[in-house]
Amino acid sequence: MDCSLKKLLPEYHENMKNPKLASVMSTCPILGKQICLWCCLHICDVADPMKRNRALDNFPDLVKVEEESGRAFDSMWETCSRCHVRV
Repeated sequence: MDCSLKKLLPEYHENMKNPKLASVMSTCPILGKQICLWCCLHICDVADPMKRNRALDNFPDLVKVEEESGRAFDSMWETCSRCHVRV
């Protein structure tokens, strides 16, 4: 199974430092789709107000997730902060 964000973020999936994270899949409550753990953890970082600037500096294309989900990062954090996958 492939991550549903693979087409949206192809460079990140091709150049992952830890490709094992791509093999762990879960359903994202924000997107309602299957995504890999790499995307999950990075979406969580960009949604977290305390980590957002650094996360966007390292992975600026993650703003596409905000457009894809139709939710602002602060709204995503309300979900990510309580998500069972992240914990």
